[in-house]
Amino acid sequence: MLDPSKYSESDAATIDFATNKMGGFVENMVKHFVRAITEYKRTVKEKFNHDSQDPWVIFVVEDAERNVVDQKLIEVHLQKTAGIKSMRMTFNQIHK
Repeated sequence: MLDPSKYSESDAATIDFATNKMGGFVENMVKHFVRAITEYKRTVKEKFNHDSQDPWVIFVVEDAERNVVDQKLIEVHLQKTAGIKSMRMTFNQIHK
């Protein structure tokens, strides 16, 4: 479990909400992201003899995305617990 006292007031509030109000959903999602990234890094090393040092998670969203709360919670947890950076991009941004 995360210790909100280690983070900024804003991040602590986010972590508190994710931990206490969402019943472990966010922590479980982060565990799955970390497991997927670990497997990805292993596969890249095995197939291409390359160490992927700084993986990112991209949240692909619609232009007028309104469902950001759960994604933001996952984003904060990924960064704070696993050091994994993320970004949000729309389909149009990716297409350019």
